Amino acid sequence: MKRLRLLSVISSAEVGGAEKHIEFIIRYLPAEHIVVALADGPMIERYRQCGAETIILPSEGKMPLKAISPFRNIVRRYAPDIVHTHTPKANLLGAISRLKVTRVMTIHGSHRQFAHSRLLPSAWYKWADMWAANNADRVIAVCESDARELSNSGFNRTKIVVVRNGVPDIENNFSRIHEDARDIVWIGRFSEEKAPMDMIEIAEMISGHPELGRIRMIGNGPLLDEVRLLKSGKIELEPPKESLAEVWKKSAVLVNTSRSEGASLTIIEALAHGVPVIASNAGGNPEIVGDAGTIIPLERREEERTALFASAIKRIFEENNYSIELSQRARQRYEENFRIEKMVESLQEVYRNADAPVVQVRSISAGSSSAGSSSAGNSSAGSSSAGSSSAGSSSAGSEHCGV
Repeated sequence: MKRLRLLSVISSAEVGGAEKHIEFIIRYLPAEHIVVALADGPMIERYRQCGAETIILPSEGKMPLKAISPFRNIVRRYAPDIVHTHTPKANLLGAISRLKVTRVMTIHGSHRQFAHSRLLPSAWYKWADMWAANNADRVIAVCESDARELSNSGFNRTKIVVVRNGVPDIENNFSRIHEDARDIVWIGRFSEEKAPMDMIEIAEMISGHPELGRIRMIGNGPLLDEVRLLKSGKIELEPPKESLAEVWKKSAVLVNTSRSEGASLTIIEALAHGVPVIASNAGGNPEIVGDAGTIIPLERREEERTALFASAIKRIFEENNYSIELSQRARQRYEENFRIEKMVESLQEVYRNADAPVVQVRSISAGSSSAGSSSAGNSSAGSSSAGSSSAGSSSAGSEHCGV
């Protein structure tokens, strides 16, 4: 049987969610892999170490017009079965190159993520992806929330499929040591859409708790200097890490304060390690977290929102059985919905059937049930109705705080 030849295209080679997603595809999806990156960066070497033929095709600015001719030459040279583009600029390149090959594009999260600290408005990124989607064979959304947003924004819903992100399992047998897990960890880009300043306020509210270990903020980005100036002494700032395995061993909870999110690989990795998650209701967070943590509504005023985060963190330290239960649920959610094998099987199905019509937005999850589909145990702070679901939420099964 002929081996699949897959050409993946990405705008950036920095260490980010979309870039790591491609690394996982290279590592775990059987194929002859070629990667085209429109900029240099640390992921280039990682792609090559995984065995992918990796080409840097520098393209300055947002319109990759100068890259069209060399990109067409690359496609002719390697003759891929599938061209899979990721992120708006790469998606746009795939479209304007008018390739005579099956093309799949992935949209990694809401276009609202581009609303902060960008030279171009978020509408430009949405336009780029919408235009690119017109001649794509499939448009992959990484969570149900994104698929709904794309459909409601005017994307051709007959092309949209949902393939949930997945991450590799823990190398050794899973075990969770609760006694040593006292740290609070925040991991992400120090940028407006990730709201690191919210974490600073939350830290002020919980820093005196007797059970608390460290408060760790891991990442980099344009707001790093500002965070460094404003943070309290309890917060430890750390650069991005090649591996988070040692971080998870000491973490009592992962905090995600994002105002815009797709399907966070960091949250999924926390679930794999049995780490409970307290996250905003941005993007796919509710459907990923499910009953393994607490979802905080972004709709609340900032003071209320940070207070709800702080309260949810304190509960994990003060109710030991609750923490253990969340840890078990986290691991279960990972195994049922977000294993790397499920993601690979889903992508393979997309590649096999890219030319077939899709009559409606559908989720491909390799036979697993929809993430967050259970409503057991769902509760809303301030509600006396046990097991009731939160109005207007897509995350049945998770605990919603203050909705």
